[in-house]
Amino acid sequence: MKPLLIGLFFLIASALPAKAQKLPVSWGMSPEEVIASVPGAKSIAHDPSRDMIGLHALVEAPYLEDGVAYRAEFYFDPSLRTLRAVNSLLIGNGTCSTVRDRLIAQYGPGQSNVDRSGSARTTQLVWDLDSGEKLVSLEISILGDFRVICRVIRISE
Repeated sequence: MKPLLIGLFFLIASALPAKAQKLPVSWGMSPEEVIASVPGAKSIAHDPSRDMIGLHALVEAPYLEDGVAYRAEFYFDPSLRTLRAVNSLLIGNGTCSTVRDRLIAQYGPGQSNVDRSGSARTTQLVWDLDSGEKLVSLEISILGDFRVICRVIRISE
């Protein structure tokens, strides 16, 4: 499972907020229901290169949480068209460490893994939540270019 989660990051290249304003969605919603309930949400064409664990990204939306900007991608079961995962990318003025610290404060230390591959370093934290959901925090550091990509993925049971 660990290599799959690391691999999926590279396939799709967001941080779900730990507290406060949650995205107004629930598992099992259709793309149309997500668009109707999330401000600024829009439909996106299916692009197989963005598929994650067999799910299709069909909706995306910007949102703010605690003053930090994110872009959420909503992933759906391809046959049932039901919401199964949310992948959020930190795009605003927050930092990966701030997001990670909030998640650790809420859920505990999680299972940690650091992988160095080529010019990238991936730090991954995984939580198996009591609800049956999986929460994955990914921090990718591109060495030599000082870029850091921060994502948090929430996957339904």
